[in-house]
Amino acid sequence: MEHGRAGESYIIAGPVHTLIEGMALAAEITGLPAPRLHPPPGMLRATAAVMDLVGRAIPLPESYTGESLRVTAGSTYTGSSAKARRELGFTARPLAEGLRETLAWEMRQLGMPAAS
Repeated sequence: MEHGRAGESYIIAGPVHTLIEGMALAAEITGLPAPRLHPPPGMLRATAAVMDLVGRAIPLPESYTGESLRVTAGSTYTGSSAKARRELGFTARPLAEGLRETLAWEMRQLGMPAAS
């Protein structure tokens, strides 16, 4: 923030990973099993359309909303940190490093023993 130019915006992000890759890495880090069911994206998109309609009639838990299902179906929210690298010297740390710290903190908050 000290080195950016006024009025400019920068994306601070690391390399792109799929949700399945992230879940597999989380399972490896925590020792907890990742979800075994991986429905095809088309099925999730169709279900998302149905849940949009259902959500208009009744309140749905966040994980069952059409938007959540579309994200799970493979929607991407990626950006390039090339500008931040070029102008700010930004370097992303590996996903495993940050995820390990985040999951250990989350597990402690839940009263779970964090994997070593």
